[in-house]
Amino acid sequence: MKSKIAFTLTLTMIGLTTAQAATPASTVLQVVKGHVEFLAIGKPSAIKIRGKGEDLKSDVQWKEKQLSGKFVFNLDSLDTGIELRTNHMKEKYLETGKFKNAELELKPTAIAQDPCKESVQLTKAPFEGTLKLHGVEQPVKGEFDVKSEQGKGHTQVRFNSNITDYKIDIPVYLGIKVADQVENTVDLDWSCTK
Repeated sequence: MKSKIAFTLTLTMIGLTTAQAATPASTVLQVVKGHVEFLAIGKPSAIKIRGKGEDLKSDVQWKEKQLSGKFVFNLDSLDTGIELRTNHMKEKYLETGKFKNAELELKPTAIAQDPCKESVQLTKAPFEGTLKLHGVEQPVKGEFDVKSEQGKGHTQVRFNSNITDYKIDIPVYLGIKVADQVENTVDLDWSCTK
């Protein structure tokens, strides 16, 4: 009886060890440099308002032929090129004192090649995720490009969002009202870490 129990325990231990060894490790794509940009179009005028910020963090990983993870962007780093307009946007509309970050969570997205071990060139690959902005979470869809070589790469993520979906009033600046839909771009250079 004791030998049967010992044999069963040994098989279980071997099975657990094998299962652990068979599970592939994830690879983290560490941001080396990145920024976020938005483009809002004035309405009815064709004025374009661009904002850009550099405080971007990421915990995106590649595991089992899928990319997943999250981007976190500090909204206080946004700059529209006009100080008064920038302050107005942060204080009145984004309320960065209450809602410091925007977060983009990616649903697992298939990529057949390992961007950390192979040269990869993808363009306009679709993705889905969730954008948390102004304390509100909404699903988003968009596309991304990946170019990698020797464990380093560049990725650009593009998606649109509607300001009112996040309980943000439509901005008005100097009598020009901004259209509800805003184009968003996340641009980053990254390197692979285990």
